[in-house]
Amino acid sequence: MFSDKDGKYYHEIVSPEKNVPVRIFFSNDRRPSYVPPHFHEDIEMIYLLSGSLTVSSGYKRRTFFPGDLLLFNSNEIHSTLSEVSDTTAYVLQIPHGLFQPYYPSGETSVFEVPAVSSGTLSCDASAQISHLKELILTCYELQSRRPEFYQILIMNNIYRILYILFHSFSVFQPASRRQNMKHYERLSFLTTYINEHYSESLSLEKLADMVSVAPSYLSKFFRQETGTTLTSYISSVRLEHAYTDLLTTDYSINYVAEKNGFASYAMFVQKFKEKYLCTPNQVRRRKS
Repeated sequence: MFSDKDGKYYHEIVSPEKNVPVRIFFSNDRRPSYVPPHFHEDIEMIYLLSGSLTVSSGYKRRTFFPGDLLLFNSNEIHSTLSEVSDTTAYVLQIPHGLFQPYYPSGETSVFEVPAVSSGTLSCDASAQISHLKELILTCYELQSRRPEFYQILIMNNIYRILYILFHSFSVFQPASRRQNMKHYERLSFLTTYINEHYSESLSLEKLADMVSVAPSYLSKFFRQETGTTLTSYISSVRLEHAYTDLLTTDYSINYVAEKNGFASYAMFVQKFKEKYLCTPNQVRRRKS
């Protein structure tokens, strides 16, 4: 979900809207989709309207449903999986710099917004989340209609969002507890390399050698940071490209499997069915 056309996911650079230092858009996935682990400086909020979204962040994995409001903190490594068609959401990305002036000296805030679908919210938390969703929707409508001075109106709503997050959903942590940037650099290198060389043979040993660590350490590190195994990540990247090829080219399915790095046709079909709950042939028939 929320992917670029080339299917590359790693350290995402978020570009703000013109004249407004935030980015807000409507996302409409028309097929099952997967965004591999990535991170960005901006704080990201997703107001889920329809479908479902399974999120992995660190060791945590949870599925969200319509009405839920998801929040990813600055530099929080996360991946998303939508296993149904027509998952829709409003997405708001706010530069971390807008938050920084309001942190207590020497500390940073982590925001934790509980899921509405959990059914365990207090009345106050439920009311505050409803308010946040209304503000996000208003920002989107202003961005779409662009009335006079809409930029000022959007920023008014953004600062109201910041107030609610700090007042109701913040957990303060010492800055010293923030994850080491070397972890982000290593992960960024690995995911970038995989996204550029997914069609080649990629082994745990080869990738471990590239970042000068033992294979066992890399395997543990990658799962700890992303919530998925290195093998699963590589397979997901390959499947995304294969799915696109099935819909946009006339390549044979055997060639699609080979072109995207799968060692055998049987393995390709097995992994494809696990991810998309249908066969490559069924997807190819949709093309015609």
